[in-house]
Amino acid sequence: MSQIESIRDAWDSGKSISEIAEALKIDRKTVRKYLNQEDFSPEVPRTETRESRLAPYKSEIRAMLTEQDGWYRKQRYTAKRIHALLMARHEDARISYQMVQRFVRAEKQEARRKSYSEPGTMPLVWHEGESQADFGEADFRLEDGSLKRLKYLNLSFPYSNKLFTVVMPGETCECVCEGLKMIFGYCGYIPNVIVFDNATGIGRRTFSAMKETELFVRFRLHYGFRARFANIGSGWEKGNVENSIGYARNNLMVPPMEFRGTFEEFNRRTMLPLSSGLRMDEFHYRKDRSIGSLHAEELGAMRPFSDARAFDVVRYDACRLNGTGSVTLDSRHTYAVGPNHAKEDVIVARRAFSVEFLSRDGSSLRIFERQYGREKTETYDMEALLRGLYFKPNSWMNSPVRERMEDGGWRIQAATGLGTG
Repeated sequence: MSQIESIRDAWDSGKSISEIAEALKIDRKTVRKYLNQEDFSPEVPRTETRESRLAPYKSEIRAMLTEQDGWYRKQRYTAKRIHALLMARHEDARISYQMVQRFVRAEKQEARRKSYSEPGTMPLVWHEGESQADFGEADFRLEDGSLKRLKYLNLSFPYSNKLFTVVMPGETCECVCEGLKMIFGYCGYIPNVIVFDNATGIGRRTFSAMKETELFVRFRLHYGFRARFANIGSGWEKGNVENSIGYARNNLMVPPMEFRGTFEEFNRRTMLPLSSGLRMDEFHYRKDRSIGSLHAEELGAMRPFSDARAFDVVRYDACRLNGTGSVTLDSRHTYAVGPNHAKEDVIVARRAFSVEFLSRDGSSLRIFERQYGREKTETYDMEALLRGLYFKPNSWMNSPVRERMEDGGWRIQAATGLGTG
């Protein structure tokens, strides 16, 4: 702009185009162009498009972004994850994270063409040994190849940004306590304070008061930590665990992890080792120290965990079985102990992974895998039903035992073929 101003000032002083071009050592066409220019309004900045080192990989990136269509909306590729996958697949790739980040951002903007904003938050100071807990959810690939959406519990430490993750079948109080117990046992210490969301199953808020469940009160008294609850509509009060939920999902669960074995086995062998190793060498965004060193420092502020003090996470209820020896729990999940226990008064022991039925004297009658979800389910004790068929053979054609058999064989047998001897 200073050159344009010099050209116009010289012209106003009476100099010719040739004199101006010679004095400023520029072409006469340039002088004439700026003398004739009338509009000096700022122009929209335009990015020059040119072939980049990312060009050979753009189709692969687009394929990843297309692949995630239909996945859980919170469990999708990030630019960081895509860059890591590209570098692992192509050893000779000379592409930076910033290249991938810019391209992914442009692709996502092109796809949605909308913007959003987040409300401001209050700065908070977190101390050693303080933690936050909350649930996320993600799809996992089962042994049969299908996808199943499961819950996972994150415990994060804002002082250091350390996190631990366990996969659980639900968000009940039993799942919260069992998940925390697994984390305590793995890392070997107990945080002083845990901040919870209001939506978890460990309590219910009535106006400004929070009423904790008896099982959770027993659990935290047993392990000696304090519980705090975030205010309604104030997610920033536990923003560290919110971020860690997304971080764990994006860096461990994209693409969906293969879930094998029981929840206890999967967490002990896979999820806890992987999640506890995340970002240990990364530097804290404020403290200019590694997350691993900060977390090692705060261990001294927490109490050690002892296996000798293991808490039995169980909730007992008394109930009466109906005429078929069944009862429905959690409004939608029916468990059939068997017709030989019809109309019997029993004790139900609910744990995170199982439902056990006990007689009134405390002896175990039957243990079922606990069912979760909004769909209605029916779980039967097949051995008890088979024993019942001995006394009521005419119920064979409509028996749950027959329904679960493969076509042919006994399933074809008419009622006359069973128990007629």
